[in-house]
Amino acid sequence: MNISKYGGSSNSKITVALFFGKKDNIVLTHFKELVSKADFPFIVKAALKHYIKDDFFKIHVYTDLTSLLDCDLDKDIKNKTQRNVIFTLEDGFLFDWIEEIPQAQRGNKIKSILSECLLKSVDVLKNGEEKENLMVLS
Repeated sequence: MNISKYGGSSNSKITVALFFGKKDNIVLTHFKELVSKADFPFIVKAALKHYIKDDFFKIHVYTDLTSLLDCDLDKDIKNKTQRNVIFTLEDGFLFDWIEEIPQAQRGNKIKSILSECLLKSVDVLKNGEEKENLMVLS
């Protein structure tokens, strides 16, 4: 058993299942389809780290969001799917942060943050703001 820095006991990993379906906004659902299953957890964790630090995460640098610019926001959504994100002690403060969120609320909290980040990035792209000096996945 490991002890988190907040004094609570924890396992060495936390798996959060993110369920996507009809109640999710179209931008979030399309994004889930754009990103590979391998890159999805990386992008989610990066978005969460920026959120915790109260910093805007330029998600459009990590994946091509141009197809989201023309999303029909009234379009009915599709099939239900699930993506898992696994947090380990190696994630440091992010592991401690996710551990403090009640288990039943983790998935919705992450989707809410990711959705906010996506909508801001889509807005940046729509307004043609510059993307200079930004890190890109290699």
